Amino acid sequence: MANNVYSYISLEGLSDKASDFLLSIEEPANETETMCKIYNIPYEGESTDDVVNSYDWYIDNVGAKWISFEDISEYGLSATSAWNPPIAFYDALFEKLRSLDSPDVEMWCRYDDEMPNFVGVYGRYKDMDYDEHVEDGYYKECVGDTPYNTITDEDGEEDVEWSDTWHDNLDTFCEKEYGYFREMIEEYSD
Repeated sequence: MANNVYSYISLEGLSDKASDFLLSIEEPANETETMCKIYNIPYEGESTDDVVNSYDWYIDNVGAKWISFEDISEYGLSATSAWNPPIAFYDALFEKLRSLDSPDVEMWCRYDDEMPNFVGVYGRYKDMDYDEHVEDGYYKECVGDTPYNTITDEDGEEDVEWSDTWHDNLDTFCEKEYGYFREMIEEYSD
């Protein structure tokens, strides 16, 4: 089962108001307050913690058991979530930024599980989304590589080692998918 899932979210077409909002979640007073800002929930101090910090709320509204934010800039952020890519969070953040004078915001998300049990990309523009999720058994077919190579020693014993080419091939896969996303936006805009 997946443990940590790393997300890298890039944004284009943000208004100053939306960029300022993004930066405002960089150093929140607490996690509950951040979630209330993004999900438009009235923050009522500690009494809000019981609702927003519950397991069920996170699964239903974030799409993962928990999420923590790392590098935040006016153009994107990186986050770590538990078990799953936080697709519901991507959507909530997109809608929040869009509501802040950014009707043409583009969101591109790349995520990977630490094992990795899965990798994927997710994009949003206006009322459309783009989603490509690849499970472990389909890496060779979709990404063109696997993260681990099986090595057999002189005694016939098998061992597993990390692939030196995995990250480069994953980058190529994500860039190709981003190209498809851009094509979809161009067709939408025509």
